[in-house]
Amino acid sequence: MRSCVCYTLLLFVFFIWLHVATCSSFSDMDALLKLKESMKGDRAKDDALHDWKFSTSLSAHCFFSGVSCDQEL
Repeated sequence: MRSCVCYTLLLFVFFIWLHVATCSSFSDMDALLKLKESMKGDRAKDDALHDWKFSTSLSAHCFFSGVSCDQEL
């Protein structure tokens, strides 16, 4: 009986973890923009990453300077 409770609890924790992992994922664009935001010095952000801007296009980040995407976006 005790092992049944342990397995049930383990299964419950797994499903909670799976739900949190899928709901909190960032898109590639989100990750790149957060990287830009975390960089120190405004000059680096303004000069080198001037084209790293938010877009509603699903593939806009593939055209950021220094970024390349494979076929799966």
